[in-house]
Amino acid sequence: MTKTQFRWLVTVSLVVSIASTLVSLVGESRLPQPLRDYIMAQRDSPYTSRDVAVLIVGVPLGIAWIVSIVGLYCFWRIARPLTVLTWIMILIVEAVSGPSIDLGIVNSLFQLDALLGGIIIAVIYLPPAKAWFEKRAEVSSAIPAQAAPS
Repeated sequence: MTKTQFRWLVTVSLVVSIASTLVSLVGESRLPQPLRDYIMAQRDSPYTSRDVAVLIVGVPLGIAWIVSIVGLYCFWRIARPLTVLTWIMILIVEAVSGPSIDLGIVNSLFQLDALLGGIIIAVIYLPPAKAWFEKRAEVSSAIPAQAAPS
């Protein structure tokens, strides 16, 4: 795999993630009326401590996800553990956030995004990509300081 191919993989994952969110929002109107009523009732209900906890964790998690994506594009050393930690936290938040109602296509896109995330995690810890994330730190520390012009 080349760096360009890896960046394409990350881009496809990002596009699938954004598409799943957009299709979920747009597709809500295609749900049967009882399910739309349930969704509206959930939105109109008072916030629970679980909702607040998900929000408190979700906002920094969203920021960490964005930083990890940028880090993957730029091959930052911190991107590898941050990506793994972000995926673990996303799984935990999804597990405790309660029931969700979506169209089948949305679930398929979420599954595809999870599959791509797993592939990305595998790739970043295996050669040659492993070296791309380690080499940058080694190269910058191996470059001797240039002498000041006299």
